[in-house]
Amino acid sequence: NLNKLLIRILLHLQVEFSPSYWANPTSPNWFTDKSLISVEMDIYNKTVKKLPIPMTSSFGGAVEKYKNLIVFAINGRNDVGFYTHNPATGETSSDAVVKVDGAPAYFHWFEN
Repeated sequence: NLNKLLIRILLHLQVEFSPSYWANPTSPNWFTDKSLISVEMDIYNKTVKKLPIPMTSSFGGAVEKYKNLIVFAINGRNDVGFYTHNPATGETSSDAVVKVDGAPAYFHWFEN
């Protein structure tokens, strides 16, 4: 259920609207630092669970639905690509299921 992942989007927005590195070079770089985490939020039971997906920068923060999976675009330290999470089973991919060069910013599945 996509509602369980609202916090992931909120974390992404929080970083996007934070002061940029260029305003103060001694501050963290909000655009390239790996500061976003992936979580599953159950709004009915008021619980939040961190998913076993690497931290990402704001350049890899997309969240999309693919069939019964949730796909996370991750620009991690050691792995760059798309991870999956199945909310029904709780299973999460241990590595990127699709690896990419560059920043995996967007993904969209057009249903047949």
